[in-house]
Formats: sequence, structure tokens, C-alpha cells
Amino acid sequence: MIYERVLDNIKENKRIKESGGIIAIPWSKHFPRLSKVLPGVRKGMYTIITSGPKESKTQLTDFLFVYQPLDFLLEHPDIDIDYKVIYFSLELSKEFKILQAICYRLFTKYGILINPDHLQSVFESYTVDDQILSILDSQEFKEWMEFFESKVEIIDNIRHPTGISVKIENYAKEHGESHYIEVDDWENPGRKRKVFDYYTPNNPNQIVVPIIDHASLLSERGKTVYECIKNLSSEYLIRFVTRYKYSPVLVQQQSSDSTRQQFSNNGNIILDKVRPDREGLANCKDTAMDATLILGIFSPYKYKVTSYENWDLTRLRDYHREISIMLNRNGKANATIQTYFNGAVNFFKELPREPINEVYKFVSNMREKEESYTIT
Repeated sequence: MIYERVLDNIKENKRIKESGGIIAIPWSKHFPRLSKVLPGVRKGMYTIITSGPKESKTQLTDFLFVYQPLDFLLEHPDIDIDYKVIYFSLELSKEFKILQAICYRLFTKYGILINPDHLQSVFESYTVDDQILSILDSQEFKEWMEFFESKVEIIDNIRHPTGISVKIENYAKEHGESHYIEVDDWENPGRKRKVFDYYTPNNPNQIVVPIIDHASLLSERGKTVYECIKNLSSEYLIRFVTRYKYSPVLVQQQSSDSTRQQFSNNGNIILDKVRPDREGLANCKDTAMDATLILGIFSPYKYKVTSYENWDLTRLRDYHREISIMLNRNGKANATIQTYFNGAVNFFKELPREPINEVYKFVSNMREKEESYTIT
């Protein structure tokens, strides 16, 4: 019975928790309030991350589903959880994704703030410091990168839904077993046919997260972008969730119409018109019907807003982002948090409910560090 399998899973999760294990990899270190609503990364979740152009949807995806889970596993080696990210990077090369990971680690582990361009010494006025190179050459850093690459497979040469599906299906076949049952074949009376029943992974403690970044760059011969996204989401990603309990993440941009500034009669911008929403999903709104969770990320400073949720954006500037739960089939939605964001190193941190001067001082210090690379 299906009920028996569900009940066994409930009992097993209870056993794991009572023995000191976890079911979801939490985001509580940097998002304590958000983590009271969302448990973190777990099996069987289909997440969409959306924003307008250049509002950091890829950075949020990487922070939540790549860096934070890996940091948690390193900080809790006693936790019996394995993690695998299969990252389809349609926009950036695998080498650049590694550069971003290096910058993130330099900041979070060593307190060094440097972006990928300066790390590569491409500017006339800056050459990467020997101290940074010595860190990158160290055994400690190389071991972190080995750990990173063992958990995150970056693929930058597959852009079509069929190829993405084949890759994930092959991974599932190599790392588990599909079970089938015989049923009556209604097309051929008197005959039986095999249909999928359930899947057992070789490692029941592994969370598998396919990431597709981003949807509008999908292409396949003979299909429109809408058809590509629709096919990927409604056929393949849903199957990964229901059949294998994988947790795909789709990065999907907001349409240009939904991010175009609109003004009231007195000339003030109407922020509700430019915030990400389900109806604004670009090229294919149908993905909202498939997803378990939709998170939006929004930069009011981009629209020349000077104050937002009591925070002075003339002081935070582009270091501010709002994260919103736009859809949550398992719990609370329509909730938001304000965050500090540093795009140079792909780092987010939840801001206090009310502004405090220490945050403004911290942001000012970070800005001075970044400007030190460009001001001679």
C-alpha cells in the first residue's frame, strides 16, 4: 500500500530527528527568521527563483542551494546527509562559476572581499595580491575546492530540456533502482503492461538538487521558448520530484512588462507593479502551477527608491535585497525579509526588523573595501 510507504517515511523521519539527525539542510545561520517558515533544502521540492533582470536571482540560488548547504555539511560532519547539485549553467561558463565560488570562500572563510574580475587581474590598475594567491595555493583551500567539486557538477554545454532530462535520468539510474508493477493495458484488453511504482536510492540520505539557470535561455530544435520551459517544468521537473524525490530549482526571469516602472498621478513609482509576482514569470507563467515553492528577489534601490521598510537605501544602496515567499504549497506564503547582499562575493544576510546603525557602518566598511580596488 502507498499508505504504508508514507507511514514508514513518517516514522523514519521521526527516528532520524530523535537520534540527532536532520531531514532538511537549514538556512538558519544567515536567515534565522526565514528559517522559521522554510525548513531549508529537503527532498521532493520544486523551487522557482525569480526576479527582474540583474536583481541577483542567480546569486540567491547559489547562496541557498549551493553555498549554504555545503557550509552546513562542513560545519556538521557528524550529520549523515549527502548532497549533490547538478548545475545546468546556461548563462555562465563552469570556469566562471568556480571563480564565483572562490570569491565566496575567500570572503566567508578569510575575510577577503574581492570580485571575479579583480581576482583575474583584468584591470590595468590592479594585480591580485600574493597573499591571496598563497591562500588559493594552500592545502586547506584546495581541499575545500575538492569538496565543492565533488558535490557540485557544473554543466555548461546542455541547453535543451531533452538533454537535461537524459542527464538527470541517467544519474537516477546509476544511483538507485526503479520498481514497476503490472497493470491491465486498457489499449490492449487481456494484456498487461509495466508501469512505474516507486524508486529506491542507493543512498537514502542523499539530497539531489538539479539547478537550471535560467529558463529563458533554454532552446530545442523545433520548439519555442515557451514550449521548452513548459516541457521542462511540467514533464521533466515534476517527474524528478514525484518519482525520485529530487529537488529541482528553476531560475526564471520576470517579464520586461512586469519590471517596467509605472507611476502614480503624482509621479511616484508604484512599487507593487515592479515587485516580482507569479503573473510576471517570463515566457511561461505555467511553471507557477508546477512549483512547490517560489521565491522572489527584489531591489527597490534599482528604481531609485530612497527608503524601504524603514531602511535608508541612500546608505545601503545596492547592498539591499528583499526576499519574498511568493508561493509555498507546504506552509506560509506572502512573507518577506530584508537582506544585506554583496554581489562581489555572492553573500546574503538577513537584516534586523528595525534599522540599526551597526548595519550602516558595516555596509560603509564593505563599500570602502570594494572601492579600494578601483580608486588609486
